[in-house]
Amino acid sequence: MSLDISIRGPPNADFVLGYPGIDASWPRICGVVEVRSKKGAPFRLKSLELQLYRTEEITIPTARVMKQTRKETYTVGRHLQLHKETSQPQSYLSMSFPFVYTLPFSKEMGLPSSMVIPKTASTKYSLQAAGLEEDGKGEYIRTFCPITLLRYDSISSFSEFRQQQKVEAKSDDSLVDVRLMLDRTAFGPGDPVHMVIDVLPNPDLSHKSYKVKIKNIYIDLQEVINFGTISDGIVPKIKTIQAEKLDMPSSISLSEFGHRQDITFTFPSQRKTSRDVLQREDAGSPNTLISSFTQISALYSVNFVLKVVVRFSGCKDVEILQSLTVTPFDAETCQALLFPLNSVIQTTANATHIQPRPTLILANDPSALSKLGMVLGSNQQKNLWIE
Repeated sequence: MSLDISIRGPPNADFVLGYPGIDASWPRICGVVEVRSKKGAPFRLKSLELQLYRTEEITIPTARVMKQTRKETYTVGRHLQLHKETSQPQSYLSMSFPFVYTLPFSKEMGLPSSMVIPKTASTKYSLQAAGLEEDGKGEYIRTFCPITLLRYDSISSFSEFRQQQKVEAKSDDSLVDVRLMLDRTAFGPGDPVHMVIDVLPNPDLSHKSYKVKIKNIYIDLQEVINFGTISDGIVPKIKTIQAEKLDMPSSISLSEFGHRQDITFTFPSQRKTSRDVLQREDAGSPNTLISSFTQISALYSVNFVLKVVVRFSGCKDVEILQSLTVTPFDAETCQALLFPLNSVIQTTANATHIQPRPTLILANDPSALSKLGMVLGSNQQKNLWIE
């Protein structure tokens, strides 16, 4: 194969523009596909196509010695036909194809974020350019480029996640009611998680409920990963990523007004060092402070549950489960995203979606070498450097 095909992103910018998950921001991938001859000789290109792929891989928990893995690859969106040879083929010295690859809308296909949970699950994207040379053997020349994609529809600054959530549960013996209140339901790495727990006695059974004592309160933040298997259906994996315990004085009994407890803890995060950032070997994985967040993919889903258990003396224990939305961005970043997000939505509302024109340098162009920054000296092509 005498052709060299490469995919490059915009200068000083990411491949992905817009905000995936928010259709009004026109999420898209921008860059340029460059086609060059490895030997600098003229070439002919029959066709050039661009396609985005998503690869998901899971390691299913099992009691067997051999781990069960599953891997699937999906096409994302429609392919782009960047070049197709006409009835009058031309020879070229260089071809550059700027492109705009529009991502599917969330209503059509909900694209999951790029994610790598070590030894558990991963979602990765790659952009493939496939070119067919005129004088080749009918084999496509393929080039892959990793793409990192993050969704922005779950940032904690949105009003839907800032509404107070209240959950109530009654003990099996109906002696007490436990109420859990959260001021918001979306959190990111390092965010404070504040909750209020009210324990109220049953006034109809006051002769028993006033004797109830609170022993301790357990708080568990759980990561629930559901794997989709072919033979066993949905296989869950539950992992506690944060645990808190609050012991209460043994002398405190419930009164007619009950008991209120404020609890605050910090959502866990992974602090990355310069070694982690500079020597990342996992191309296509997001550079976030947490490895997992709320996600729905084809092979797996990731959810988070806040589990509150109140243990009593003289009463049945009470357990409350509350689902949470976890975003890869902390609260400060989510708040800072609102202004550029609104600006992009307003800008793209009147944007015209037109594919940019390619830059083609013909072999018979008298100024072809100068356009490539080269001169012909001693019957050899040499780069021209100007200081």
